Amino acid sequence: QDHWLSRSFNFSMEDPYILVIPAKREWDWNPQKVFDVLEDLKANMRVDTDRIYLTGLSMGGRGTYIVGAELPHYFAALMPLSPHHEPYSYLPLASKIAHLPIWMSHGTADEVSSYEMASEMAKGLEKKGAYISFHPIEGGIHWGWKKIYSSPARINWLLSQKRGTP
Repeated sequence: QDHWLSRSFNFSMEDPYILVIPAKREWDWNPQKVFDVLEDLKANMRVDTDRIYLTGLSMGGRGTYIVGAELPHYFAALMPLSPHHEPYSYLPLASKIAHLPIWMSHGTADEVSSYEMASEMAKGLEKKGAYISFHPIEGGIHWGWKKIYSSPARINWLLSQKRGTP
């Protein structure tokens, strides 16, 4: 099904991929439901299990931390964008995902999601030895995802990650 977000992604003919955009009805993320969707996809399509990535924006960015922490060996990399800070802090999840490559961005003027918490998460991940690439967007508000997802460099970074390799 066509989704506004799917039109934002850079697609490469040299390295095609499957894009899945799950929706949720609950306030927060249920990792089991994401796992079930991915397992169904793997059962019905050809999927490279060492190249499954998790990205999301706002509440979905928060979900990358929640789902990634619950399924720590399932994904090759995480790309949370403007991760939302409520209903509780995601900072304690750092130790469960520090082994994953992470590319995160957040606007410094975001009034919806806490830039401060995102910055703290990046620092906490660095302290745990994580490969975290944090990209503050100076003056950025709670948007800008299309520019990131449409960037060949960003998508190529994501697609270059393989599970279990530093």
